[in-house]
Amino acid sequence: MKHGLVSLVTNNTLKLINENVPKTNNLELVILKGHILLEYLMNQIIDLKSRKEYNIKESTFSFNQKSDILIILNVLNQKSRQYQCLKIINKLRNQIAHSFTIDLTLVDKLIQVGFKDTSLENITPKNDSERAKAIRDLIPFLSGMITALLPRILK
Repeated sequence: MKHGLVSLVTNNTLKLINENVPKTNNLELVILKGHILLEYLMNQIIDLKSRKEYNIKESTFSFNQKSDILIILNVLNQKSRQYQCLKIINKLRNQIAHSFTIDLTLVDKLIQVGFKDTSLENITPKNDSERAKAIRDLIPFLSGMITALLPRILK
């Protein structure tokens, strides 16, 4: 039964991301919205993968804990690019939320890790506008890499 939900989750998530990744050059907004959208995706996957009926959205698990749950559920591994990106985007979100600052070196690392082994691997943004564009491209790419794992993990 859950296998039929894979395409539903994938399609709904992609639609949601395409509609909600902000088309702005505001780096902080792109990171914050990207964080929210990736957490939505993690919630969907945890709900799909869980053996018990449990509404993860109503839990008190943090984003960081949810990314670790994906490790426990054997969705991701700790060395995967997806997991590394989730950890970095969470650090960036926490910087914005708690100190109203953003470490541009960490933003650049997110872009570098996210696009590793792709044609965008050598992208080196020169300013916040270029960083925002790269992250706007990275969020759906990262989401696609994670949802592509669903058929394998639900076997």
